[in-house]
Amino acid sequence: MTDQPNRPGVLLVLGLCSQRGRSSEPYRGYMLREALTHSDVWMFDIPGQTWQQALVTGTTELDVFDASAAVAAALELSERVDILGVWGPDEATIVSAAAVAQALGLPGLDPAAALAARDKSVSRQRFTEAGIGQPLSIPVSDGDEARAAAARTGYPLIAKPRALGASLGVVQVPTEAELAGGYAAAKAARYPGTPEYERDVLIETYISGPEISIDGYCSAGEYTPLFIARKKLGFAPYFEEVGHTVEAADPLLADAGLREVLATAHTALGLQDGVTHTEVRLSPAGPVVIEVNGRPGGDLIPQLGKLATGYDSIAAGIRIALGRPVERSAAAGQAAAIEFAYPPRDCRVQAVEIEQPQPAERVWVRSLVDPGAELRLPPRGYVGRWSYVLVAGDSVEECEKEIAAHRDGAALRWEALDG
Repeated sequence: MTDQPNRPGVLLVLGLCSQRGRSSEPYRGYMLREALTHSDVWMFDIPGQTWQQALVTGTTELDVFDASAAVAAALELSERVDILGVWGPDEATIVSAAAVAQALGLPGLDPAAALAARDKSVSRQRFTEAGIGQPLSIPVSDGDEARAAAARTGYPLIAKPRALGASLGVVQVPTEAELAGGYAAAKAARYPGTPEYERDVLIETYISGPEISIDGYCSAGEYTPLFIARKKLGFAPYFEEVGHTVEAADPLLADAGLREVLATAHTALGLQDGVTHTEVRLSPAGPVVIEVNGRPGGDLIPQLGKLATGYDSIAAGIRIALGRPVERSAAAGQAAAIEFAYPPRDCRVQAVEIEQPQPAERVWVRSLVDPGAELRLPPRGYVGRWSYVLVAGDSVEECEKEIAAHRDGAALRWEALDG
């Protein structure tokens, strides 16, 4: 890149996509607003997105899931503007973002490491080679292979897509009688940008225990955890994430065994520079890494982390992309929690009515959908939420009481979907 008068400098953001394959303001708007506090932004996104247009310096419409196309577009853009950093905060765009950053000589994940994180089968192999205890995990391509794998894992087992996130398509299979349905649900789960594999479903030994997630970051290959979110799961036998809590004084942050497992897992994947979201089961035998994602947490978890601890994994990822040190905000409470609302059945949204608490300083009630949106529950659909209550407080218990007190602050009017 050459110096030119009035040549703009921008952070290149690849796709604020949701699992439904569209840019989603309710889930992603706060990410873009955070990015704009650090730099002007140029957006690469799928065609037809409008909500971010007034905020960014420019937009290029393309297939952001195609790494080669993204690299070509970025090289062309770099002839006109100074690209200061590259950031891909969505699961479906982390490989493209890594390829673009590498092509431009900017900080980011190595493309091979990003691919290893997306491919849960490769991740399992890397973790096992690094000495991290793992469930038996067998990739399969059809029902016959699933039955053969189940004979090795035993029951209960987990059937899960090989390359998705956010617990989409993950199902517990208690006995052989439910295997066909569990396998079918895992295989059917898709969203745009999902890599294609011949054996695209994993059959795994079930690991019991509560589940947590850890947002952290790697800088020059050194891993640092920022905060821990404790998951609330629903819609069994599926693993829909219906809520999360974050506590600044979570004792697991100081757990030497957990920190060692996390650092080893990141090293095993070859992750160098960027934010990660790691999911861990706290089994009776100790922490088991379920997956490491090369992106910040979804479900507004970064908002919880910032409110409770002062650490913001969105800001961390942006600063790393721009070659700047990670910082901690001075404004932090002690705890934060979020709970999502789901319809009673598959439905089409007619309206969402919100009664926002006043003053809105520690409690936020927000809609996630527009009229006409179709919401489907597992296994026909995932993340079929219509609103949330988010609370910041002095303790998790206080946050949960506030959530219970404000659940009725949102009302859904709907009509049933056929089938």
